[in-house]
Amino acid sequence: MRRVKGVLLKFFVKSIRANKSGIYDNLITEVDMQTVNKRILDAVWYPYEAFKNYFNAVCKVDAKDNVKIIQKWGYKRGKETSPVHFIPIICFLNDGLTLGNNMEKSFLIMKYI
Repeated sequence: MRRVKGVLLKFFVKSIRANKSGIYDNLITEVDMQTVNKRILDAVWYPYEAFKNYFNAVCKVDAKDNVKIIQKWGYKRGKETSPVHFIPIICFLNDGLTLGNNMEKSFLIMKYI
């Protein structure tokens, strides 16, 4: 079972909580919404599937599937999460893989300093 730390989950949970329109109700499962309504602790491990669902929902609603915005989020989150231990480098691949609705696959590579 893959898991992620709460520090990575907080950004997406805050975005979901802040939106009161109810648009996330259709994008996130009931089980994942229960996690959103709980307190998220930085050091606690959470299911990766929930993280993936939050990420996809926030990209669809807040970023409107705009790859450039999502890339900037990745860069900013990398710097905020571990500014001392890592140098974040964003690598964008146009290899035909998709993320969400026909978006270029992007991911964050962390390099030790």
